Amino acid sequence: MIDLDVPRNNSRVTILHWFEPNVRVTSATDNTLLIPAANGSGASYLQPSPPVGDIPHRYVFLLFAQPANFTVPSQFAAINPPASTQARIGFNINDFVAAAGLGQPLAANYITVQNTTGAATATGSGAATATGAGASQTSVVAFQGMGAPAMGSNGWKIMAAGAAGTLGALFFGL
Repeated sequence: MIDLDVPRNNSRVTILHWFEPNVRVTSATDNTLLIPAANGSGASYLQPSPPVGDIPHRYVFLLFAQPANFTVPSQFAAINPPASTQARIGFNINDFVAAAGLGQPLAANYITVQNTTGAATATGSGAATATGAGASQTSVVAFQGMGAPAMGSNGWKIMAAGAAGTLGALFFGL
């Protein structure tokens, strides 16, 4: 998950909110995604927490096929796991994809989040509200090899590949 709209030095930069390798599809017929328990192999989840009164932040979720023997590229070792969230600021998804040999995404989704009433904190405990008619705005983009949508336990619709196997890196937010 990557936030594309982090304010920093009078500019906007990205921050990696979540990275989880070794996501699997249970079978070719039900397309249920199995996201492994946090084990230090990715970047643990950071909830959306835009500063109070800032523009709506765009959080993008990307799903990639994972190459056999996948490892985090050495130039991105600081995110795996990071010593602090500072290592996640300025995360470049295009450079990561190229270095890891991931190819095109199998699926993508996004939400927008704007904090209009809460107090901004490092943990995101302010009252963040999503823009749009509901809790999120969803856009499903078809990719070659995409199967039927899978519904996560949190209500997120995720499009998954049409075959069982390792899907690799799941990025939450952009």
